Amino acid sequence: MNINKSSISIITVFLGCVFATQALATVDTKEDNDCNFLDVTISKPILDDYVLAMNAVVMNHGDLIRCSVNGDDSMTCKLRQGDFYGPDASLTFVRKTDGQIALIRVQQNYCGFEAGSITVEPIRGKWEYTTREGSFWDILPGHVWLDQVSLDN
Repeated sequence: MNINKSSISIITVFLGCVFATQALATVDTKEDNDCNFLDVTISKPILDDYVLAMNAVVMNHGDLIRCSVNGDDSMTCKLRQGDFYGPDASLTFVRKTDGQIALIRVQQNYCGFEAGSITVEPIRGKWEYTTREGSFWDILPGHVWLDQVSLDN
């Protein structure tokens, strides 16, 4: 078998590309804190009185990645954008005492166009919330903090 220097160089470059791609793929699968995502944090006071109805989370665009409880007993749901649409979800909350429904819609523009522009639309209930817009092209996710909700007038 006769291997010359150019063959070794080609193999070395090829292997370097393979390992670089593997490293990049590993980062991409673990990394979910870029502009492709919208984090929605639900405060403990809301969760004390309401249950997020997971079977009634409607994704108009994108995917619900997960909802997990934080150390302060709040909950964060991570939404990912879809093809050419930012994450767009309707979240349904059921009041523990009487089963009444509070509903809110959260949406973030697609990362490649107007990343970060967030729309929050209270559908049922009086909501208090804050937002932090994400950034353009793969840097920072958007965030919505749901602080309070009331169904009382």
